[in-house]
Amino acid sequence: MAAAEQQPSTPNDALPERGARMEIPADRRGSRVARLASFLPEIAVLAIAAYAFAQTLAMRDEDAGPGPAFFPRLLIGLLACAAVLRLVQKGIRLRRGSRPRMASEQVDDEPPVIPRKLAIVIALAVGYVLATTYLGWPIATFCLVVGFLYVAGRRKLWLTIPLGALTS
Repeated sequence: MAAAEQQPSTPNDALPERGARMEIPADRRGSRVARLASFLPEIAVLAIAAYAFAQTLAMRDEDAGPGPAFFPRLLIGLLACAAVLRLVQKGIRLRRGSRPRMASEQVDDEPPVIPRKLAIVIALAVGYVLATTYLGWPIATFCLVVGFLYVAGRRKLWLTIPLGALTS
């Protein structure tokens, strides 16, 4: 048997040395344009956050408290932090050598979305908004949590009813 055809004697022999750069197969690299394009959604969110923050600068600040600009600025800051975190995650993933996954690609470990369940969850959200007006927040939230847990497959009443009661 030739040396190139020999299998490693232990599983650790197949691993590269620590700190060594692994060669990425050409089909996994992706083009430079595709890698840069994968950052566009997060960059767009950062641009929108910057524009929205600039819009809050016209709001007057109050001396006695945080003022009317506090909550919008807080949400804008959280949105910007989430976008920066996603940029860092994508940068680390690309640096490790995995190519960005396109939305049209199906990954084997992700379960397929069941359209019926998706429609039920959307209907629950719309129903929650309508029920809040007529039933009030506590009852509508209780019904939403119990209904969502039922659709998600948690059908043990001893668990779903207390969770619904605690969250409402």
